[in-house]
Amino acid sequence: MKRIEERGANIIVTSPGRIYDLIQKKAIDLRSLEVFVMDEADKLLDQGVNLIKIQAIIDSLPRQRRTGLFSATMPSQLKEMIKTGMRNPYVVDVKTVNQSIFSTDKDDALSIQVQSFDNFAQSKEEINFQIKNITEIPQNLENFHLVLRDQSHKLPAFQHFLNKEIKSSRIIVFFSTCSSVNFHFPILQRLFESDSQGESAQGGMPCKFYKLHGKIQQKQRYKIFRQFKEEQLHGNHLVLLTTDLASRGIDIPDVDWIIQFDPPQHSESFIHRIGRTARAGKEGQSVIFLTKAEFSYVSYLQGKHVDINDYQFKEMEGDEEDGLEKLWVSQRDLIHKEMLQDKDIVDKAQDAFVSFIRYYKEHQLSFIFSFTLLEIGRVANSFFLFRIPRVKEILGKQISGFEMKRDIVIEKIPYADKNKFHQKEEVTLKRKEKFQQKVEEREEKERIQADEKLQLKLEKQKKYEKTKTHKKFKKREADWSEWQDLQREENLAKKLKKGKISKEEFDKLLQNDSDDLASD
Repeated sequence: MKRIEERGANIIVTSPGRIYDLIQKKAIDLRSLEVFVMDEADKLLDQGVNLIKIQAIIDSLPRQRRTGLFSATMPSQLKEMIKTGMRNPYVVDVKTVNQSIFSTDKDDALSIQVQSFDNFAQSKEEINFQIKNITEIPQNLENFHLVLRDQSHKLPAFQHFLNKEIKSSRIIVFFSTCSSVNFHFPILQRLFESDSQGESAQGGMPCKFYKLHGKIQQKQRYKIFRQFKEEQLHGNHLVLLTTDLASRGIDIPDVDWIIQFDPPQHSESFIHRIGRTARAGKEGQSVIFLTKAEFSYVSYLQGKHVDINDYQFKEMEGDEEDGLEKLWVSQRDLIHKEMLQDKDIVDKAQDAFVSFIRYYKEHQLSFIFSFTLLEIGRVANSFFLFRIPRVKEILGKQISGFEMKRDIVIEKIPYADKNKFHQKEEVTLKRKEKFQQKVEEREEKERIQADEKLQLKLEKQKKYEKTKTHKKFKKREADWSEWQDLQREENLAKKLKKGKISKEEFDKLLQNDSDDLASD
């Protein structure tokens, strides 16, 4: 800021929170600003706190300015800002298209489509209608939905899809959580393990898998991304398993398929996910896996102007559900064998199950993805669990369709990598220490609250003692005590007069009363 104050600035790159703070402190003057740009505008406007700050920032800008909103999607908040916060807006849709069927990537031409909204030449209703119907889905993208019996049929469907349904492709697969990526990565490597001739051990197309999520260090994430982007297809599949981390900000021109193994939290996230394919004028396809209980999500997407079709397996013999169930049994037998040799896979499965339960419980489209209708037993089967972990979200829920392996003692399963055992012990120890710290913090908090409560009570009591009513009570008590003393002296005097007590006894009794009074 000191440098800006001393030398000025032509361009400032900042976050909404930082520039808002400077405006509130009157540390920056934006009255001479000419161009205001918001990159990833849809993401900025999707966050409630940011929305308030951005509105305050816009209110502090000069009315005569140029505003640019850059976004891959066009959600309702962004359309609303176009309607209310921009004068004579233009929507610029940038694409690249091939000039002819013989052209190469180098011959691609840039296609720029401009749509203007003249506030003076058109009615407000017409402008709003045109803005509302802006679409951000590429025309060369084909979307499908695959409806399955339940969660346990997703992995068999995925294996069949890669083996039998599509040719050699570069594929991005979206999961709901990092733990789910960590679990499926070694499982899929085993299911598609190639022999010495490059053939898949399970039959079908050989695959090479990559994983990418937010818990992987930044340097390693960049390395994995580059490998997936630059690796060449040689009659195989290249498959990136990831979370919504990869739904924005990455550009891989040659992605053939987007597979949404788990549905996203928002419709905008759906658009961002499928936007990783059909880039630079190329064709692309996407498929989302849904259970029968989630089928209404298709209507929801269609209501958001997403053109999506039903996918039917072309190479599935006989009944689809029976075929997928047989494949799941085959997968279960193989994966359980692997689990019994390496407890790390068991740990990953349990973590993935717990994170999926919490993801589903917190889903923002709960009217479609109802936690009440979720078949917990089938979900447990999808992660090939021996027994279901204790999770507070499912306590008391009736669980069907799951058979617990009572003959397997999970605690006695060895780790294939001995370092994993020590790492697990360290993690467990840290968790215990963290739990103990929370217990101690809670006890300390309760002790402080108890002390504060007692102090407040003592202060109230002290205050009460100083009140007028209490003073009157004390005065009456003192008067009553004095009256009792006089009465006693009078009674003793009568006894002395009648000769019932001697003078010495009279003096002694009076002296005792005086001592008692002094001690009080």
